[in-house]
Amino acid sequence: MKNSTYSSPGYRNVSAESHRDAAEKFALTEARRKYGRNGHVGALTAGAGSQDGRVQEWSAFIGKPATSGGTDGCNFNLTTYAN
Repeated sequence: MKNSTYSSPGYRNVSAESHRDAAEKFALTEARRKYGRNGHVGALTAGAGSQDGRVQEWSAFIGKPATSGGTDGCNFNLTTYAN
C-alpha cells in the first residue's frame, strides 16, 4: 500500500499507509508527551469520517503501566486529515 501524508492539529505531519496508522502515531506521540518514555496506546477506535475519506475521527486509550498491573491512563480523541 502507498504511504500518504496525514495531519492532526497540534502534531507534525506523518507519513502512513492509512488513517489508522496515522492515528496510532499521533496517539503514541501524545502518550509519550503525557506519560514519558513508557507511554503507550491501548484501544484505538474509529468514529465518524467524511464521505470522501479525507477526514477520520478517533478515540484512543493512552497510558503507562501501573505499578499494581494493568494500565493507568485516559481517553484521548483526535482527528486525522489526509493531505
